[in-house]
Amino acid sequence: MPLFKINTYGKAKEVKPVDFPREAYLQTFVENNLRAIFDLTFVASRRFIEGIQPDTIAFDENDKAFVIIEYKLTDQASAIDQGARYYSLLRRREADFIILLPESLRKKYGRKDIRSENSRVVFIKKSYTAAQLSALEFNYPFEFWRYTHYGEMILFEQIEPPRVQVTPPIRGRSASSRTRELKSYTVDELLAKIKTSSAREAFESLRAYIRNTDSRVIETPKKLYVAYSVGRQFAQLIPWSKRVQLGLNLKSIDLVSDGIPLPTQHAIKDLGGHIRDLTRKGHWGSGNIVVNIENKEHAILAVPLIHYSLQMNSR
Repeated sequence: MPLFKINTYGKAKEVKPVDFPREAYLQTFVENNLRAIFDLTFVASRRFIEGIQPDTIAFDENDKAFVIIEYKLTDQASAIDQGARYYSLLRRREADFIILLPESLRKKYGRKDIRSENSRVVFIKKSYTAAQLSALEFNYPFEFWRYTHYGEMILFEQIEPPRVQVTPPIRGRSASSRTRELKSYTVDELLAKIKTSSAREAFESLRAYIRNTDSRVIETPKKLYVAYSVGRQFAQLIPWSKRVQLGLNLKSIDLVSDGIPLPTQHAIKDLGGHIRDLTRKGHWGSGNIVVNIENKEHAILAVPLIHYSLQMNSR
């Protein structure tokens, strides 16, 4: 999609994309702006672990997991094989990654606090081949991001996986080990944990609303919950036996700040004791604010809160 600059006379002039002279320029730019672009903490650059040298190692404080970022200026470089190797490294050599954490984070996150099942590999490329994009049909722990550089501006877009994903095909004698390394999770598996029909209906209602509230929303089933993001994660659905816990990537101050939308104020009042702040307590999902949803009526009341979290976390 072309980008236009409007001058003082209201005339449009197309802004042409430009290339980074070298891959290192793109990597340096992203590493210097990891927090602003991806809400990640920088850990290390091109550090050898077990003979493998990832471009960037980062840490996601929301998911409490490590992230490897790989950069490519062309669309011909491999993605699937390299991603599988990186993800295997993240799972097998977790202790080596923890040692690399800045001291401030090592004090905050011990090995028992790391959620390795949330680890992922992020590719940042100018374009992808059709064969590479076909990997999104499978539930690999990869993210594909496309960048367009306009000189003084740069656009990052996450490529959305298909709504229906399938288990990765595994071939060869190492099938069992690869299955463990690339374990995939499905929404149906999580939904099966809910035992009451009212809570199940609430889960399905919330899921439908979140998926359709914005065309950029990406749904990612994880081991214990389903995450929803628009570049930054803004909501999670956590299934329990008799309820659904709606996680929102908000802080308690967000719910009492000036200028909060009127529908959100009504939702906070109506849900009352169902809303909890788990900022200083252990919990699943990255959202510090959680809402206990027991039926479809609660789900409807929570809709303004979901929309508010989406607004607060949109880029």
